[in-house]
Amino acid sequence: MQSIESGDELRPAAGLELLGSFEGAGTRASTYLVRRHDGQVVHLSRLLYLILLSIGVLRRADADQVAREASRHIGRTVDADGVRHVVDTRLAPAGLASRRPAASATQPDAIDHPAPPEGDALRAAPLLALRLRRGLVPEPVHRRLTQALTILFRPLIVAAVLAAFVAVELWLVVSLRHDMTAAFLSLARSPGLLLGVAALTVASAAFHELGHAAAARYGGARPGALGVGVYLIWPVFYTDVTDAYRLGRRGRLRTDLGGVYFNLVFLIATAAAYALRPSAPLLVFLIVGQTETLRQFLPFIRLDGYHIVSDLAGVPNLFAYLRPVVVDVLRVGDERERRAARARLAQLTPRARRLITVWVCATAPILALNLVIVVLIAPRFIGTAWADLSADLAVARRAATGGDTVGLMSTLLEVALLAAPALGFIYLAILAGSRALQGIRRWFRRRPYPTAIAVVVGVGLLAAELTLVWPNAIRTSFDQAREPGQWVAEPSPQPALVSVPAPDVVGQPAEVVQPIPTVPPPPPPPPAAAQP
Repeated sequence: MQSIESGDELRPAAGLELLGSFEGAGTRASTYLVRRHDGQVVHLSRLLYLILLSIGVLRRADADQVAREASRHIGRTVDADGVRHVVDTRLAPAGLASRRPAASATQPDAIDHPAPPEGDALRAAPLLALRLRRGLVPEPVHRRLTQALTILFRPLIVAAVLAAFVAVELWLVVSLRHDMTAAFLSLARSPGLLLGVAALTVASAAFHELGHAAAARYGGARPGALGVGVYLIWPVFYTDVTDAYRLGRRGRLRTDLGGVYFNLVFLIATAAAYALRPSAPLLVFLIVGQTETLRQFLPFIRLDGYHIVSDLAGVPNLFAYLRPVVVDVLRVGDERERRAARARLAQLTPRARRLITVWVCATAPILALNLVIVVLIAPRFIGTAWADLSADLAVARRAATGGDTVGLMSTLLEVALLAAPALGFIYLAILAGSRALQGIRRWFRRRPYPTAIAVVVGVGLLAAELTLVWPNAIRTSFDQAREPGQWVAEPSPQPALVSVPAPDVVGQPAEVVQPIPTVPPPPPPPPAAAQP
């Protein structure tokens, strides 16, 4: 360790907030939380946290003063060189503190936050994270709204909501099962009704995020912004509930389940609206909304199920342990990598390690299988989406020319649903490619020859897939999507139908649509019996 002259000025980063210990952590050693001005929460060991606390208490103190204050909190001696080393190598790269030498302490233009070393990141940016985030609701409006909604988390109201949801389920199964079929048929015959279902789905997704925020505020945390972003390949709503880390495990689990709980509230309100005024979009959404609620429990990507497993294990980032568990279980890599993986896992409590191992053993094959499926079906998806997009654009032009506003809006919605995953897939592929290049550079420094061979083989296979397989598969899928019998831009002739109209009300007799019966010709007379 290099000794540096005393008189250095140490100061905490602007807007830094010390949150205290992380309750229910799945690590053997205590973990402490610090929130930066940008909202990023950083997990620190006890030693780093107490040194940062000492810097914050003294403010603009030198390393000797911080060392004495930290020694008093820690209970053992910490020297000034150790404090400087911690600031330079751990706290400054994370954007938590800065150090200026004594010679430059009086310079007004001195940099408070030195740039981190190459390769370090001031903000965690995992591949499966939310991207392109933009705030949507102003903070004062969001605060008042979520504060008003915290009443829904009172125990008696929670019990009433759960009982009402069970009653809605029984009502759907016992009384409305035939009406549900009629509602879906009505939706298929009238695509304009899809706009109503889409509007309800969007409103439910926004209400879901309010549930997370209200649950966090009910527990004593301060939720952040409500906005929109892109997750994987889909645009989504999000709520920043990072402050929920300051809560205990029970409060964090309440925050995780708050979105699903508000989904149930929204479904109950939809059922009440349907009981007052039956409508096909309302009944269809009662099924679609329940499907979306169940999907939230998937733990393999960063949905609510992932955060539930994370808080049960007491580990904020489960994906950080994916590689160590794979290396340890499958015994892959060299001895140094296996030793590092075992050391990383040894930091976990036995309970957290077992839970994370089960999660990794389920998640790693599913993610690998999905990657293979994406590569295999991507050309068929591209071809079919291209044909459908061409057809939708043609229908949109006809609807705009004919003044069919409802048809135009419905078709534009279908175009958006086709374009969003395509754009998201391209964006995700670019991110994955950049991460792959970074990994290749790291592997090449350690094992140049095996890495070069693997890269050559991988690039060759990818080039063969893109040049030999994809073009033909895309053309085939495009042609199949345009074949007669498929839905295309030009409507195909249909047999004449007679319609006995009924109001757009599900719960009444459904609309009857059947082909016009044709009178069959009389059968030919039987042949005359042969005379003997």
